[in-house]
Amino acid sequence: MKNLYFLFLAVILFNKVSFSQKRVISYPLDYSKNFLEKKDYDSYFLQDPENGSFMLILKDNKKVEYLLLDTNFKLISRIAPDDGFKSTIFKEDDVDYLGGVAANRVFRCVYKITDKKFLGSSISYRSEIIDFEKKSIVSESLFEIPKNETMLISFGEFGQYFSMTADDSNDEIKLYGLNADGKSYTQPVKINIPATSKKKKISDYFEKIKLISSTEEPGLELAKGKVKLFLTASSLRITVNEDDDPTQIYTIDKKTFALTRQTIDHSFFTSDEKGASYINSFLYKDMVASLILNKKNIRIALYDKDGKMTKVHEINDNTDLSSFAQSPVRTERRGKTTSENDITDLKKVIKALDKGSEGITISSEKKGRLMITVGTHDPVQMSGGGAGSYGVQHTNISLGSSSVHVGPNMYETTYYRPGSSSYSKFGATYYKSLQFKLLVDPVTFKLAKGLAPVSVADQIKDYIAEVDTKAQAKNQFQVNGKEYYGYYLPEDKMYVVEQIFIRK
Repeated sequence: MKNLYFLFLAVILFNKVSFSQKRVISYPLDYSKNFLEKKDYDSYFLQDPENGSFMLILKDNKKVEYLLLDTNFKLISRIAPDDGFKSTIFKEDDVDYLGGVAANRVFRCVYKITDKKFLGSSISYRSEIIDFEKKSIVSESLFEIPKNETMLISFGEFGQYFSMTADDSNDEIKLYGLNADGKSYTQPVKINIPATSKKKKISDYFEKIKLISSTEEPGLELAKGKVKLFLTASSLRITVNEDDDPTQIYTIDKKTFALTRQTIDHSFFTSDEKGASYINSFLYKDMVASLILNKKNIRIALYDKDGKMTKVHEINDNTDLSSFAQSPVRTERRGKTTSENDITDLKKVIKALDKGSEGITISSEKKGRLMITVGTHDPVQMSGGGAGSYGVQHTNISLGSSSVHVGPNMYETTYYRPGSSSYSKFGATYYKSLQFKLLVDPVTFKLAKGLAPVSVADQIKDYIAEVDTKAQAKNQFQVNGKEYYGYYLPEDKMYVVEQIFIRK
């Protein structure tokens, strides 16, 4: 193994350049398995938010290596246990990596451990602590989640990790947290469900919650969700939409865990629209954007941080298509193959968006203008994939951390782990979509002239679709605002990381 280490130092300076990517790491690695044994190759990513250094965990069926690298992808330190898995978390029956926290070259990874037994199984959560200064690896119990609580979502970023559950018996959500200093805690947060809601249990009210990170350009595959958690460095903000009821926004301060609730009442409905409309809301910085749909028109309502309406843009069958930054287009994508058709009849656009898979996103383009994307997103079935198989040729597949049955709701994963962006999740390149884009002045909120740039999501998906189909243990992550993709090439016995150049 020492020879591999020094070979790595020699080859890391080698850069493979093409018009779309640059190789920044070529790490010799012989992933192996026993004869007739199922491949269990994987790679995990975790970054220290203070200095930007990050850890890659590379594992196969027998062994694991922990690599610490700086933001220039220079190897700082390496731990490769001589006994394989015996001194690591991977000796357990079934291990799912959920994320973690890091500080001062100490990385605390969170794992869900399923202990398989003859008459059932038990689940626990443990932390494996990798200390690159001491060259040590230890694990410890983290927390236990009672069986009467429903797991809603797990995620980690900005130096904190959370598992969020619903406790219906006490009408509260619970945050099981871990800080970078190793302190773990449980924090209950009382929730009052609005009386107008059809859902009376916390687990139902926050069901199918989707994570929207402020470090990632959002896509419609997540934005179409009716319950969204917007993660920032200082807060957890949850939006809930139910039919055409007012949008509810729950904000939890990450330091004090104080809860505030804001209601956005879309009061401009006419009497015949009420009860026949659908709303989907999205948060961006101090703004709220709400997509209001019915069978007659499309409205995009913009609100300030206090919930005051600043602008409403209406689209109907008389709207001038020249006002769009990207005119309505229907897209069907199946891996490398993409077909697109422009839609000039806005009646068809309104009809298509009134079917339940619609969403809205906001981001900023290079000139500082707001980019609003409105559209639908639906998974498509890949021919030859078998019954119930969407987007791949397997019936069960890992969504970054946990194996679930593949089906139409393939983005409904519970665990969001770092190094597994929404762009690279299962099914990301197998979908149908009808969408359009608008440019909005960030001061006047009026429509601005210009063309929409190609989204970051589409550029990364295009790159991933071209990567060697034999690539394994894949990871798509961000370092210093740049996008990277890591994967193992079994024929070359090499783990590589490439930078994906993004056109702005």
